[in-house]
This record gives sequence, C-alpha cells and structure tokens, in this order.
Amino acid sequence: MTEQTDKKTDTAWKTPWWLTVSTAFLCYYLLKYFIPTIPFKGVVVKQMAQAAPDIAPIVAIILLLIGAKQLYEPTDEKNDNTGKGKKDKQDNDTKN
Repeated sequence: MTEQTDKKTDTAWKTPWWLTVSTAFLCYYLLKYFIPTIPFKGVVVKQMAQAAPDIAPIVAIILLLIGAKQLYEPTDEKNDNTGKGKKDKQDNDTKN
C-alpha cells in the first residue's frame, strides 16, 4: 500500500520540463533587470537587491539543469511515447 502511495505522490509533484525552463527565464529576468530597480528602504534588503543581478545566472543555470533532467527522465509505462498502455506493451512483449 505504501508503494502505491509513494508512486502517486511522486507523479503528483512532477512538473513538466517546459515549466521549469520557463521559470528559469522568468527568474533570470526578474533578478537581473526588475529587482534592482525597486527602491528598498532596509539596508540588508537593498544590498540583496544589488546582489540579485550577480546571482541571476546561477539561479537560471540551476533551474535549466533541473529542466534538462526532467526532459530526459524516463516516464512511467502508461504514458510512454508509443501511445500504448501497460496492457498493450505486455501483449507485445509476450508475442516476441
């Protein structure tokens, strides 16, 4: 029972690779160009905003690597690229 529950939670939290790549571009833009233009009053927050353009490529690269991992990560048998379900795939395997 716990094995099925774990599998359900794994698939529930997986995001598409293109969503992660889009998030990388959005984060890069926000950190590089938008955050430094906001006038902050706090000293610490102002220094963090000034450091944001330097951190932007690092955050974007990390998110792009996660997106690449998601792109090449194997999917479950039910949603494979052949369009066949588990039962069809098992039938083909037994015929061979």
